[in-house]
Amino acid sequence: MAWLTVAIAAVALSSCGPPLSQPQKARLAGWLSCEDCARVWRSWVVDTLGPCAVPALGLALDGPPTSARDAYERSLRMHYLAVRRAALRDSANHLAVLSVGPTAFTRFYLRSFASTWQLRAASALAGIGTLEARGAVELALDRHPQPDSTLGPRVRHVLDSLLAAPGVWTTTGPGGTSSCGLP
Repeated sequence: MAWLTVAIAAVALSSCGPPLSQPQKARLAGWLSCEDCARVWRSWVVDTLGPCAVPALGLALDGPPTSARDAYERSLRMHYLAVRRAALRDSANHLAVLSVGPTAFTRFYLRSFASTWQLRAASALAGIGTLEARGAVELALDRHPQPDSTLGPRVRHVLDSLLAAPGVWTTTGPGGTSSCGLP
C-alpha cells in the first residue's frame, strides 16, 4: 500500500506549479536553518509560496543538505573552541565547559539543527494543508519506516500526529491557490 501512496504523491508533487526560484530556495533554506526567526517567515512560506514549496519542504523532512550540515558543524567546532577558551579564563565556568567534549557538543547541536529544519518543514506543510503536502509527509515516513538518525523519534511523532490530526489536510489548502510568490 505504501507504494501507492508514493506513486500518488509523486504525481501530485510533479504537477504543483512553477518550481521555486533560486532566491526563493535560498530564503526557504534560511528560514529552515534560522535559530530565532519570527512567524512572519513561516507565513511567507505558507501564504506566498504555498503549494509550490511542497517539493522542497518534502525534501527538507530528510533534514538539511550535507553542505548546510558541514557548514554548521564547522561553525560549532569554532564556537566550542571559543567558549572553551573563554571558560578557561573564567575559573567559575572552567569545570562546566570541560565536562563536555567537542564531539558531544557538536553532535548535540547538529541533532538540534536537523530537528529544527525538519520540524519547520513539517509545520509549513501542515500550514499549506493540501493533499500534496500530506503526501510529502507520508513519503518522508515511507522513506524512513523506523526512527533513525535522519528522522528521529521526536520528528517522527510530530509527523504521525500531523497525519492523524483532523482538519489539517484539505484539497486546496488555506488560500485555495498560490501564485508561488510570482506576480
